[in-house]
Amino acid sequence: MTALQSGLRADLEYGFVDRLAASDRRQHPELISNDGEVTMLRAIETELKKSSRFVFSVAFISSGALALLKQCLLDFQGRGTIITSTYLGFNDPDMFHELLALKNIDVHVYPDEASGFHPKGYLFDQESGQTVIVGSSNLTRKALLTNQEWNLKFAAAPEGQITEQVQQALERQLRKSEQLTPEWIERYREERVAPAGPDEREAGPRDVLPSGGIIPNDMQARALESLARLRQEGEKRGLVVSATGTGKTILAALEVKQARPKRCLFLAHTEGILNKAKEEFARVLGVGVNEIGSIGGGKHQRDRELTFSTVQSMYREIEAGNFSPTAFDYILIDETHRAGAKTYLQIVDYFSPRFLLGLTATPDRMDDFNIYRLFDYNVACDIRLQDALEVGMLAPFNYYGVCDYTDLSGNTVSDTSELAKLVTEERLGYVLKMIKTALRS
Repeated sequence: MTALQSGLRADLEYGFVDRLAASDRRQHPELISNDGEVTMLRAIETELKKSSRFVFSVAFISSGALALLKQCLLDFQGRGTIITSTYLGFNDPDMFHELLALKNIDVHVYPDEASGFHPKGYLFDQESGQTVIVGSSNLTRKALLTNQEWNLKFAAAPEGQITEQVQQALERQLRKSEQLTPEWIERYREERVAPAGPDEREAGPRDVLPSGGIIPNDMQARALESLARLRQEGEKRGLVVSATGTGKTILAALEVKQARPKRCLFLAHTEGILNKAKEEFARVLGVGVNEIGSIGGGKHQRDRELTFSTVQSMYREIEAGNFSPTAFDYILIDETHRAGAKTYLQIVDYFSPRFLLGLTATPDRMDDFNIYRLFDYNVACDIRLQDALEVGMLAPFNYYGVCDYTDLSGNTVSDTSELAKLVTEERLGYVLKMIKTALRS
């Protein structure tokens, strides 16, 4: 018996017979249920990195799942096989194009028969034998990350009978399947009957705005409580850190509604941000957009209870003596990570509101200016991107970085290179190739 076989035997005894048995616990059976960090995504990525070949036999595949696995699949040095289907019309034609773009992977499509094609199996060939994951997870984003799933991962030696069974099952599927080609995809696009209704398999339930007043979500409610507590304790400044897309403008409007200032000023660095913010404030406060004053863009509406102004316009208003230091009892600064600039600081130093609130998604600056100190270290809430994704406040996304480019002469071209090198036809072609790869996979 080889050392590998001996270790596998010990791990199988530990997993299936006696949990107190001594073993290396490297190939022991494991239930993968997307509980905490034990996700199908992590399990697949881990096995791919130590495998020379893989076979996935799954009925349903989504573009979202492919995006999660994209880098691992592109980095994979061996050969892969994916067997999937047209069952229930779930798989999108564009997804099949993404599969076709993976050059080291063969894709086969099982015909849509009355018996249905519904396996969820993942096989990995490795030096010590095979690792197999079978269970409930298709290749969809939620099945890989968040759905409650039951998938059993186990190892088997090449001589094992279960290895033979798995191989025979795959061979039966392959004999009935058709090789994926561009022509096949176009036929499928024409003949496919897509599932009716919203795509609940991937997107999940859709949030609908409640009728009537705007109701804060759980994170916003906690932030509002924190802001109210700061004001009650006599603090003069507070900071809201909230990832882009999590509703910090709505939160700001809800805070103004709760604080009920006599006069309020909202500052931003562009008119585009101001116009969008005015719409949100009007909706939350139940007022018309025309009731909100504007300073900038040729407007000088200085007498409104709620005033929106660009930073530059307000700076000029102060220089002209159009506002006293006590003109506003509540001031909000959007994108407040910019507040280290001279113009912002002069406005902050000039006015004496009862409360100054800063709003930002990115409080940490590269110039060492301390935004936290500007707001007396009073962080009312800190909703970071990962937190927002975990509680479903944001739609999931995938980010791909492009490595520095090395030209044919061996010179590395990076962001700090001279412009002539950054815009060469050779480098631009490389960037376009990377973009196409990201879009397809």
